Amino acid sequence: MTLIIETPESMTKERNYILQTLLGEFLGLEWVHHPTSRQDIKITQSGNVAASISLPDVLFSTSENKWLDSASLPISSSPLWDTDDLGLDILLVKSVVPVIYGDQEPVSRNNGRNMYLPVDIFGSAFFMLTRYEELIVTDQDDHDRFPATASSAYQNNYLDRPIVDEYVEILWACISELWPDIIRKRRVPKKLISCDLDRPFDCSVATIKGVSRRLAKDIVRDKSPRQALDTILTSYHRWRHDYSSDEYLQAVDWIMDANEKVGNKVAFYFITKHSHHGYDGCYSMTQSVIRGLMRRIVNRGHEVGLHASYNSYRNLDQINCELGELKQALANESIAVDEIGSRQHYLRWSTAITPRYLDAAGVSYDSSLAYADRPGFRCGTCHSFRMYDLKSRKTLTLREKPLILMECSVLGEQYMGLGYSDDALQLMKSYRDVCEQFGGDFTLLWHNSHFESAKDREFYLQLIS
Repeated sequence: MTLIIETPESMTKERNYILQTLLGEFLGLEWVHHPTSRQDIKITQSGNVAASISLPDVLFSTSENKWLDSASLPISSSPLWDTDDLGLDILLVKSVVPVIYGDQEPVSRNNGRNMYLPVDIFGSAFFMLTRYEELIVTDQDDHDRFPATASSAYQNNYLDRPIVDEYVEILWACISELWPDIIRKRRVPKKLISCDLDRPFDCSVATIKGVSRRLAKDIVRDKSPRQALDTILTSYHRWRHDYSSDEYLQAVDWIMDANEKVGNKVAFYFITKHSHHGYDGCYSMTQSVIRGLMRRIVNRGHEVGLHASYNSYRNLDQINCELGELKQALANESIAVDEIGSRQHYLRWSTAITPRYLDAAGVSYDSSLAYADRPGFRCGTCHSFRMYDLKSRKTLTLREKPLILMECSVLGEQYMGLGYSDDALQLMKSYRDVCEQFGGDFTLLWHNSHFESAKDREFYLQLIS
């Protein structure tokens, strides 16, 4: 039951990567690639070439001198295709889908044996998974991050839908219609809950300056003598190296308690070294409170990973140093792990450099690829996949577990600013539900330092269940 994929002869490495990702990994199908002199893409089945699926070939037909150039980007306004014209039952968020690369006036054809799809599914998926546009579009925010608002997905209103997964479902509907004996891989939805330990304990009460600021906030802004008294007591315990009353540390245990009740495993990412004094953590992996926390996490069946520091995303030596520090800390506590995953601090990311460096360092997976300013499907999928190095043009061992939702992207005033509203909760739950609909992974980041209100816990419990 092997599929035969005939394509033009250009961009063989890129084509093989995306064919393996979509057909091999996502659908679990056998396939063989036949580069030919044809100008489009044709899919047939070995032993049954009478039936076929054809689709346009756009991105990979780009000339070498325009590859990774603005001339190879999709048009600014994506055409819309109403997939109902196929007459098939397809799993989609909406029946009308944007066409990233493909026909300008998209219409499909289906005579029962031969189908034509007006979208370059493979080129469009490659564009999303590799973050192709981020090597070309130069927009950056204050932390040198590519913002959601600069993306084609945001500008064309498909950041909220896993467009790559939808393209795969369109392709699968056609395959199963023409060759009903072919069986796809079964995908089981999962919740991948995570916590970045920027501040495993409250750092603001560790210095006289910090305590003074907290007291000023408690008394002047919040007008709460009770909070001021709590600040004084907490700082007294901290100076005695007593963390028993620390709310951030207590939140870590609460996170584990809550997730264990619903059968979730949580990944906790530690900052092991500091590359920026102002932005990185206020703790060391040699502190007894951190060693104890790490043991407690692992002993309860959860995961310890690397929260690579603020400036590490462009520095291989820094990544190696930080990963080595984590491995040493694990070894000192006699903790054996099968793999070490990572997430970049502040979600800082360079598509040209960061995945290559993480791969070279031996990180098993990354889970950084979400936008800070908006939740959604930055990579167009809720499934993990192997990453591709656009510069060296090769498939990496490193896997990406796309981050779908970070709490402050929705709640924080600096981003969407929805606060603890019904709209915020419904939006957050919609991402969870879409991931489940497509048998994908709902990857949620909620910081242990973001449980200061009852609403935080209420929202969190609804999302993880």
